[in-house]
Amino acid sequence: MKTLFFLFSFLILLVSSCTSNGQVIIEKNSETQKYGSSFTAKENDICMIGGKPIIREFATSWCPHCAWVKPTFQEVIKSYGDQIVAYQWEVDKGDNLLTEELEFEVPASEMNVFREFNPKQSIPTFIIGCKYMRIGNAFEEQNDKEAEAKELKAIIDKILNEVSQQ
Repeated sequence: MKTLFFLFSFLILLVSSCTSNGQVIIEKNSETQKYGSSFTAKENDICMIGGKPIIREFATSWCPHCAWVKPTFQEVIKSYGDQIVAYQWEVDKGDNLLTEELEFEVPASEMNVFREFNPKQSIPTFIIGCKYMRIGNAFEEQNDKEAEAKELKAIIDKILNEVSQQ
């Protein structure tokens, strides 16, 4: 049964995933408003663990856009130390790439967050504090990892500032 579920999930991701050219796809609805150059804001409370905002990226091991942003995301996350809680889920393998241990399944609660913010489950998907999200990479087409890192830091700094004002 687990194998069937895994294969079905993988098929869905394969069919509806990676953006074709690295361009950002931002889907808007009545609950969202544009923030910055590529993140969308949602009228949600900030999700936290231990008073720290949760930063998430959902990706797969086979997606070239995910591979492009992977080291940049990891570098940015490491720069925040213990100010944040972060996950970099490889949903096809079930592993959080930010931990030493090898996980084999993304927790259901994390997959629920992924589906809530990105019903089509395309990748990569970034969810910053359950308030800001982006589907795709903003600067891959220009191969500008520095700009990608700068924008990720700006949105994480924004959520940290909002947490400090609560």
